[in-house]
Amino acid sequence: MAKKAESILIKLAIFILFCAVGIAIGFAAAGYWTNLNHSGAFVKWQLLDSPLKFKHLVATSASEIWAYAEDGSFYMYKSDFCNDTPGKTCGQWLELDPESEFGPEMKKLIRSGCEAVYDYYSVESRYPPQPEASPTECAITQTNDPFFGTTTLTYYVLLDNGKVWMWKHKPDIEKEIILSLFINLSGLILGIIVWFIFRQKFAHFIDKHLGVTQ
Repeated sequence: MAKKAESILIKLAIFILFCAVGIAIGFAAAGYWTNLNHSGAFVKWQLLDSPLKFKHLVATSASEIWAYAEDGSFYMYKSDFCNDTPGKTCGQWLELDPESEFGPEMKKLIRSGCEAVYDYYSVESRYPPQPEASPTECAITQTNDPFFGTTTLTYYVLLDNGKVWMWKHKPDIEKEIILSLFINLSGLILGIIVWFIFRQKFAHFIDKHLGVTQ
C-alpha cells in the first residue's frame, strides 16, 4: 500500500513538473512575442497612394498628414478616426486651401532631414521598401494613451519619386493580454500532452521499480 502511494506521489510530481515546464515555455514564448510586438516587427509600411507627386511635407499628426504637391497645391490625408469627424474622408488625399495655421517649427524640423528628425524623437531609423527611390523628408508623431500607458508611433516618409509612405504602430493592450493568456495556456496544454505520452510509455517502469502490482 505504501509503495502504491509512493508511486502515485511520484507520478503526481512528474505531472506537476511537466505542467510547470509547459507554463514556463508558454511564459517565455509570450514574452518573446510581446517584445516583438512592442518593437513593431509585425507592422508593415502603407503607401498613401495618389496620382500626384508630392514635394514637401508640412505637418503631421497620428491620423493626418499635410503636404505640398509638385504643382504647388496643398493636400491632406486622413488615415483614421474619420467616423468621428463629419466631412472627413479616410484613405485619400484631399485638396485644401493653402496652409496658414501651421507653425514653422515642424516644417523646419522636417526640412532638416530624416536622421535629424529621428534623432530629435530618439526613435529607430525606418524607411519604406522602395530601393529605387530615396527618402527626402520624414516626420514622426508620438501620441500617448494615459489610460493604457501606451504610445502610438507614426512615421511618414516622402521619397524622391513623390510618394508618401506611413508606418504606424498602435499597441493593442487587450489583444496582447488575450494572446499572452492563449500562449501560456497552450504551454500548459503542451506540458499535459507530453506528460500523457510519458505516462503511457514509462509509468509502468516506475511501478516495476517500486514493486507495485497492478
